[in-house]
Amino acid sequence: SYIPLDQVRVLTEKPAADGSVTATLPAGVWRILRFGYTTTAASNHPSTAAGKGLECDKLDRAALDHHFAAYVGKLAEEAGPLAGKVLRFSEIDSFEMGGQNWTENLADQFQGAKGYDLLPFLPLLAGRAIGDAESTEAVLRDFRDLICSLMVKNYFLRFTELCHQHGMKSYIEPYGFGPLNDLTVGGTADIPMGEFWMNLGEGSSFKSAVSSARIYGKPVISAESFTSWADLNWKIHPYLMKYAGDFAWTQGINEMMFHRFAHQANPHVTPGMTMGNVGSHLDRTQTWWLNAGAAWFKYLQRGSHLLRQGVPVSDVLLYVGEGSPHGVPEDKELKPALPAGYTFDACDTEVLLNRLNVLPDGSLVLPEGTTYRVLALRNSAQLSLRVLRRLAELARRGAIIAGPKPVSPLGYLELTTRRAEFTALADSLWGPANKNVHAFGRGKVYHELAWSQIFSDLALVPDCTLADDATTAFTHRRVGASDVYFILNRETTARTVRASFRSAGRVPEIWHADTGRTEMLGEFTMRDDQTELTLALPARGSAFIVFRKPLRDLDPVTRTTRNDAVADVARYQLTTAEGKGFTLTTAVAGDYRFTHASGRTQDVRVPTLPAARTLDAPWEVGFDEAWGGPKTITFSTLTDWKDHPLDGIKHYSGSANYRQRFNIPA
Repeated sequence: SYIPLDQVRVLTEKPAADGSVTATLPAGVWRILRFGYTTTAASNHPSTAAGKGLECDKLDRAALDHHFAAYVGKLAEEAGPLAGKVLRFSEIDSFEMGGQNWTENLADQFQGAKGYDLLPFLPLLAGRAIGDAESTEAVLRDFRDLICSLMVKNYFLRFTELCHQHGMKSYIEPYGFGPLNDLTVGGTADIPMGEFWMNLGEGSSFKSAVSSARIYGKPVISAESFTSWADLNWKIHPYLMKYAGDFAWTQGINEMMFHRFAHQANPHVTPGMTMGNVGSHLDRTQTWWLNAGAAWFKYLQRGSHLLRQGVPVSDVLLYVGEGSPHGVPEDKELKPALPAGYTFDACDTEVLLNRLNVLPDGSLVLPEGTTYRVLALRNSAQLSLRVLRRLAELARRGAIIAGPKPVSPLGYLELTTRRAEFTALADSLWGPANKNVHAFGRGKVYHELAWSQIFSDLALVPDCTLADDATTAFTHRRVGASDVYFILNRETTARTVRASFRSAGRVPEIWHADTGRTEMLGEFTMRDDQTELTLALPARGSAFIVFRKPLRDLDPVTRTTRNDAVADVARYQLTTAEGKGFTLTTAVAGDYRFTHASGRTQDVRVPTLPAARTLDAPWEVGFDEAWGGPKTITFSTLTDWKDHPLDGIKHYSGSANYRQRFNIPA
């Protein structure tokens, strides 16, 4: 049952020494609730025994100031003039300390923020409902909103301010288990940071960091990268990590924060110090560090640099609502799911109110130039009047809005005093209930997330698709008039796929992040606003596809046959140099015919090539004796080290050099 609000009395009298309270109450049976607050008993972890203690009050600015001064502040003082130069960053990891629901003077802060007294409603925090269900929920929404707002202002934002005072920048992973509004938290960081595990499963988080960075105009989006448990540890290697890193790129990450790269107090000791059983062991003591490692790091550098250029391209901006706390759904969690080839970012109330504008074509635009065609609503059954008015303003100016109509004001004060005004505006904005779409001003409001209808009405084709993929792993950046795509084959087998890109009038190029080489493709088809091409992708392979140079007079090839059958693109490549002529690269003989967009054809005969030669002579193999291997040994055939009878080879963990002499005919 619900307790009538007029039957709640706040006893302000102080208890006597024996704990009793004297008060004058109307006749009847009264239940007396005594409220106090104390620490949550949460302690910091992981930590050394000497460094273990209670977590600070996250809702109190002074508490964080004290904690920072006793920890990071001391490091900055020790660094002296090197603070901000060598000691450049400090980070808040994913929040794993649980909930907190009180701090000093919270009731006064609630009064100032929400406009009414919290104390008569304190029984709600003890599980006793007051008034009615709607009022109870409205007060609790106000309470949760204040807690989350204090977390943002007094913990996360204050952390960034303190970092700046010491010449540093902040990294923040804006998600976890606690009273967090993820997107708003991410907006307080200099560099928002997600995370991904080697299996890309539970524990991986992309959307909160990526969306908060994009909507708040932060070009670098980091990630705690390649995290694993003891099942990998020293067994990790660049090829194994490449796929996870490539997938992170498709999700919007453009900086890898290795988890983990442990400090080595003695750089002469191998294999070095680990971080227990947590994290992949990325160290210069790894056997692949100077060869495969160096090449992979260069690959990461090139790719991350490309993915910081220009602005991201997404079709939908998902407003996560005003309810607190709020998170952000990952792509696979969005319901209903977007069709293949479309992507979304998420935004919070701050961005909705203060960072969005509407372009003449109805697109929403952020100050950095990032645009979206649709504003979708999530968890928006209750909204504040200011947000509802903002939605009406955006629609009036031409924005496309989609989502169910809100049913009531969000907070208690508006619920009890402004309901009629709220309902009238919602009815006007959404229009008749029996119509799925309603014109409002220059814009439209769809009653549900009917993606197919919305994109059809907008004549908006998919941004990127790989044929037969229900979901396409890709990311897209617009750099001036150019487009940069990164696509990933998620399958464990090589594939030849027909790919389409929402870019036209420019020649597609493949940019190889592993070598720095670029190639202008000569075979592709343009249809309306899309460019189609056939790509051969290795198992879990990836590619940067760049559209930057205008087509001009280039007459691209649209079809290639070999011996009158469609040629296998995995066995040849057709490129062009600045649109002047074409180069065929292949190891397969035959009669090739190239059909151009204009209809003209070209024929090329590739003669029979010399047969491949097998190097079947013995190999001289040199090992590093410092790592326990033999100086040199002869392998009659290539064999796996673990199968070798010699222990120095079977258990060898270093590098080896293979040598063989052979003759090539003139």
